[in-house]
Amino acid sequence: FELDQYDEAAKVVKEQLAKNPKDIKLLKQLATIYVNNDQYPQAIEVLSKAKNEGLIASSEDYLQLTKLYANADKPKEAAATLREGITKGIVSENFETNKLLGDVCSQAEDDACAIEAYGKASAQSTDGNIDYQLGYMLFYSERNAEAKVALERAIKRGGLRQEGEAYVLLGDIESYSGNDAAALAAWRKAEGFPSAKTMAAQRIKAVQSGVKLKRTGKK
Repeated sequence: FELDQYDEAAKVVKEQLAKNPKDIKLLKQLATIYVNNDQYPQAIEVLSKAKNEGLIASSEDYLQLTKLYANADKPKEAAATLREGITKGIVSENFETNKLLGDVCSQAEDDACAIEAYGKASAQSTDGNIDYQLGYMLFYSERNAEAKVALERAIKRGGLRQEGEAYVLLGDIESYSGNDAAALAAWRKAEGFPSAKTMAAQRIKAVQSGVKLKRTGKK
């Protein structure tokens, strides 16, 4: 479709909706036209109104609206939509939906929600990436013992995109607990990964100089 063709298509569907305003097929068709024309706010408006009127009843529709909110930098609305779908039993709690919920809750800075969702996704995961996310969230929620378990599980499961960073966090946890020898061992492992080498080297130098690590905020 050219731009004017999308506008024309939207006009035709709107005319049909004027006669049948609660026709979910037409509403979804209009939302799809908006998405294809990169008119995401309009697509969100159509689908959220349909949801509020009880017209949306499929997992696919809830997930589409969740992802539209997420792409529009509205993670709180995304999380609320997905939670509603799960609570109503419309959206099943599988790995993909739990990971998505964890991601949008994390973006919304709802750490408790993210930790719960990532915890569920971890049980359904085949590699360590979700465990790393879980460990990261737990660490910055100052739940060090649980964070350590999650990060060690992440490394053991493998397939990690951020293995070096996992060792950095493990070292930090040990350092905060006063276990400098264990911290240094973890950071030395982290030095073997290019993405984590500088962070690890700085920590090793600091601790060997007698400097105590200070907890920082999320990166």
